[in-house]
Amino acid sequence: MISRKLLLFLTLGLIGFLGICVILADMGILRQKLNQIREMFPFLPSTREMFDFEGRDKVGHFLITGSLALLLNLNLKGRQLELMGRKVYLGSLLIYTAAILEELTQLIFPSRGFDWLDLSAGLLGVFILGSICYPYVEKRIPFKE
Repeated sequence: MISRKLLLFLTLGLIGFLGICVILADMGILRQKLNQIREMFPFLPSTREMFDFEGRDKVGHFLITGSLALLLNLNLKGRQLELMGRKVYLGSLLIYTAAILEELTQLIFPSRGFDWLDLSAGLLGVFILGSICYPYVEKRIPFKE
């Protein structure tokens, strides 16, 4: 059983971490900062060594945006909106919007590159992983308050 406080901490931590990564990437210095961290901790394997397969970037987009949607949906206790006759989780809708805007802003920065597949992978992650919250918000699996 997970506590609501821990869930909120994880969500805000992931949002903060991703925000920092996006800002550093927009400035064109994300790789440089990651290399500096790797030099500080030489025992850690590089992400290239850990995730050396075709499409790793797309898997990352899927997992990161999907995990954030799941966490946000759980924090919002499954709050839903009706959109074009369908119920949609508010957390997923917020992450859909943020993912689209973040990918579109990459058109502005010369150090970044817009990619339809990155966007598609992220949105698919939101749809699939964001939906995992269903049993939790339907009170089938309780949280510690």
